[in-house]
Amino acid sequence: MRLHRLIRATAVALALTGLLAGQTLAAKPDVVEKHRAFTRSFEVADCGAFTLTGTFDIVRTVTHRYDRDGNLVRTTYLIRYDGLVYNTADPSKAVRDDGHRTVIDDHVRGVTRDGGGAHHVTLPGEGLVFGQAGMIVWHWNGTPDDSDDYPFKFAGHTDEHWALCDYLG
Repeated sequence: MRLHRLIRATAVALALTGLLAGQTLAAKPDVVEKHRAFTRSFEVADCGAFTLTGTFDIVRTVTHRYDRDGNLVRTTYLIRYDGLVYNTADPSKAVRDDGHRTVIDDHVRGVTRDGGGAHHVTLPGEGLVFGQAGMIVWHWNGTPDDSDDYPFKFAGHTDEHWALCDYLG
């Protein structure tokens, strides 16, 4: 029940943000990608003796919005994924991970809002062992590399990856 309230509150916050920012927008939104499907693999967690890697089937829609002068002011990414997280040293140890996210790059304020039910991993007989739901706001530091941006606002629920490390170790 609390998770449903959190998801609803996040959706309302994102909608209000969109409405307030929409006043400065003039041009029709430009859908750059619509339901683009692709697969991506990356390291999910460092468990010490081994790493967890995830391979995800992703469906994404990307939309650009511009102001009256034609300047890009916002990029919205609607993302849905289904994936598998596995022990890189022993790929037979794996769990499903699925989720959805809405990522909004605000090019005027220099921030990224990342919200939704980003991770959902359940284990037989144990239930949810790794989950993320809510919103993180990242402040851009001015470089093209987003790995050095820093979070300055967080609302919601997130679990540490250690339960996954224990289960997949």
